[in-house]
Amino acid sequence: MPINILSGNTAKFVVEFIDNNGDLASPSSAAITITYFVGGVLTNTTFDLAQTGSFWTGSWSTAGVDVPSNANWVVVSSLTTVPAQTGVIRVIDP
Repeated sequence: MPINILSGNTAKFVVEFIDNNGDLASPSSAAITITYFVGGVLTNTTFDLAQTGSFWTGSWSTAGVDVPSNANWVVVSSLTTVPAQTGVIRVIDP
C-alpha cells in the first residue's frame, strides 16, 4: 500500500534489522535505493543510511519528482543481498 507524500516534502526512512529468529541484527552498513520519475525519465538514487543505536535512518526530498507518480524504494544491508524491506511512496500535488 503506497504512502502519500506531498510534492516538495521530505520522506524520512527509519529501519531496524531483525534476523530470522526475531533477534536484532547489526549490519556493518545499510543503504536505500529509490526509483522515481523526473521529467518523464526514470531516475534512481542510492544513498547510505546512518546508524543511530539499533536504527538506520535517511531522508529523501521529493522536490522535482513528477506529480503524481510513485517512488519505489528498497533497503539493503551488509548482512544479505536480499532486500530487507521495500515500499512505495506516492508523490501527490500539494
